[in-house]
Amino acid sequence: MDKLISVIVPVYKVEKYLKRCIESIQKQTYQNLEIILVDDGSPDRSGEICDEYAKTDARIKVVHKPNGGLSDARNAGLSICTGELIGFVDSDDYIAPNFFEKLYQYKMEHHAEISVCNYIRFQGETVSDTKTEPKSLKVWKGKEALENIYGSYGHLLSACVWNKLYDADLFENLRFPVGMKNEDEYILPRLIDKAETMVYAEEGLYYYYINEGSITEDSGYLMSDDVYKIFEDRMAYFEDKGEEYARFVRLTKKGYLDRIIARYKKLSNREMLAHYRRKYKEYQKDVSGIGYRIFSISPKAYYWLVKLTGR
Repeated sequence: MDKLISVIVPVYKVEKYLKRCIESIQKQTYQNLEIILVDDGSPDRSGEICDEYAKTDARIKVVHKPNGGLSDARNAGLSICTGELIGFVDSDDYIAPNFFEKLYQYKMEHHAEISVCNYIRFQGETVSDTKTEPKSLKVWKGKEALENIYGSYGHLLSACVWNKLYDADLFENLRFPVGMKNEDEYILPRLIDKAETMVYAEEGLYYYYINEGSITEDSGYLMSDDVYKIFEDRMAYFEDKGEEYARFVRLTKKGYLDRIIARYKKLSNREMLAHYRRKYKEYQKDVSGIGYRIFSISPKAYYWLVKLTGR
C-alpha cells in the first residue's frame, strides 16, 4: 500500500489564493494524503475557508492557533502529522496534479530519504504553460547532496522546503526556528545531512507565486540580521561535525559573502557594505575568486565586471 503523506500548509492572510492551493492538493493523482491546514491566526476569512473544506474532505485536518509566524505554523503541523512522509505547500502557491505521485515514485525507486523537483515561478491566476516533459534525474549519495547546496542546484536544495518530499524520521528532534527569517535555510542543511540519498528531478511540478508583498522583497527582511545568523549558525553546525565537514564551512563562508552581494545590489546600503568588508577580511583566506576582492574595494566596479563578462 502507498505510504501516507502528510501535507503541511501554513495559512495566513491568503483568502484570495487559498482555494487554488487546497484544491490542487485535493486533486492529486496520489490520494493517500493527510492534509493539515494550519490557520496561523489569520485576520481574514482564511480560517473559515479551511473549515469549509474540512467538512467535505475527511483527509483535511485544521489547526487554529494564535499568530506565531511561518516556522511556528509548520511546527504545529509537524506536531500532529501521522504520515510516514512529509511535504510542505505554501498557501499562495499550488502544485501540479502529479506532484506527489512523481516525488513518491522517484523517492521509492531510488530508496531516497528526500526527493526534489524543480519549480515554476508565476504571477497572475495560474501558470500559463504547465506541460512538463520528463527530464533527467540526479541521484546524490552521502555528502554529494551537501556539495550541491553550494553548486548549480543550490537554490533548489537550500532555499525552500516546499518542492520536496521527506521521510518523516528526518524531522525527529528537528524543528523550524521560531521567530527567525530564512527558516528554510536553517533546517534544510540539517535535513540533507541526515539523508543518505537524495534524488532530484528537473520537472517543474511546484508553482511558486510571485507575491509583490512577499517578505523576501521587503527591505526590512533584506537588512535583517537573521540573514547573517543563518550562515553563522550553519558554519557552527558544520564546525561541530569535525574536519570531515571543513569544506562545507568554507563553502558557507563563500555563500555568506554571495548573499550580501546579492542583497547589496537591491539596497546599496552602507552598513551592509561595511559588514561585507569585515566578513571578507575575516574569510578571505578561505574564499577564492578575484570578484570578492573587487566588490570589497568597489561594488560599482564589481557589477560593471559582471555585466561585461555576463556572469
